[in-house]
Amino acid sequence: MSGRIWTKLGLAVVVAAVAIAPAGAATKQMDATDDPEMSGELELASENCQTKNVRHDGSIIAKGKTCLRIYSYDPGAETDTERNYGVAWLQSNVNSRLGWCAARVVSDIDLPEGFEVEARAPRAMDLKRRKVYETALAPNAGGNAMETAEETSIKQTQVLYPRLLRMRILAETNIVRLKWRGLRNEKLGFASGAEVSWSSDAEPDPVSYRLNYRLQRGDC
Repeated sequence: MSGRIWTKLGLAVVVAAVAIAPAGAATKQMDATDDPEMSGELELASENCQTKNVRHDGSIIAKGKTCLRIYSYDPGAETDTERNYGVAWLQSNVNSRLGWCAARVVSDIDLPEGFEVEARAPRAMDLKRRKVYETALAPNAGGNAMETAEETSIKQTQVLYPRLLRMRILAETNIVRLKWRGLRNEKLGFASGAEVSWSSDAEPDPVSYRLNYRLQRGDC
């Protein structure tokens, strides 16, 4: 079978048939619903989580899960009168099974027009082996935090697998994109985030998100 399966939850999967191979054992991993560790001037403003099972011939072959959390930075702890600040934080899982492997994962944070990215994480990596990694940001209101402001951070630990991890901003669409490439049947976990700012003159439009991944049937 070859084709694209779109879901109502913003999850997309591409599947391709090759040689059959048994699925590997599950590995303990960050779950998208796990709260990141947070301190300082951030306050949770909203949280949205979605899960979607992907089926092939009546069997569940993968599960995609995402949680987007939006945090606001206390305006009373920074000096910028024209812009407000916060963090968009996205955690995602892809868990394949029954001989199917994840070959590509794309995790997007779609920022509204007028939003600016002050900082982002994680960094790009070429992974040669399994790696325990902490995605972390230290928001400071774009450098406008008051001297009396508490030291602020947000972070989450996940297990990363080979081969490539990339993080970029698509300027033409204002998308913060994390992309992974490899061939694994373990539970994959990704935490990505961006410190963002927007005009203080009006309420910001909602931030949206998307998880796309490609599955391949074969030897992982």
